[in-house]
Amino acid sequence: MFYHWWIYTHIINTSWFMWGIAWTLLGLNFAMPVMIWYIMSSRSPFRHDDEASKK
Repeated sequence: MFYHWWIYTHIINTSWFMWGIAWTLLGLNFAMPVMIWYIMSSRSPFRHDDEASKK
């Protein structure tokens, strides 16, 4: 039944839609390590260093 829906036959089952998903996943696979590295290495404004709190 799902295979006869208009949205499946005209949008989801098209090559441009599948290539869009593939390129999006490929881009995310390359971008996520960089984004996670940036988030993990950046300092939070709510975190205090021991030396900064001693002054």
